[in-house]
Amino acid sequence: MLKLKLFRAKALFQLKNKGAKIVSGKMPKLPKTWELFPDRDDRWCEVKYPHDQDINGVLYHAVSGSTFKGHTHNHHTELFTVINKGGVVRAYTEKYNILLRYGDSVTFEKGEAHLVEFITETIINVIWQPKMESDFEIDYVNEDS
Repeated sequence: MLKLKLFRAKALFQLKNKGAKIVSGKMPKLPKTWELFPDRDDRWCEVKYPHDQDINGVLYHAVSGSTFKGHTHNHHTELFTVINKGGVVRAYTEKYNILLRYGDSVTFEKGEAHLVEFITETIINVIWQPKMESDFEIDYVNEDS
């Protein structure tokens, strides 16, 4: 039964990514104030944490129906929490998919490929550990592959 669940999760993850391969790239510098995320209508803004904590993060405000394509962080763990009451997202990995609502969180381990669909207008608090430097590396789905 577990093997079937894993097979389904992996197949669904591949379908959501349209069979595309994950390639290396760089994320832009985290914005100090709200800015549009590149190539979409979503906005994001850096969140400051105490310097003695080895974390950094952003608030990410997604429009309803937006999808953050499949990607990995090979050197960082990612934790995100839905922080608005009407927010609903579905997160997909090769091992599971999960529906998240206000107050729910999910952690993606280093190297764990994930994709997020924003079912409603949603704000998430995203935290990466260890702290990412500016112009950090990300491996993301190349839709042209």
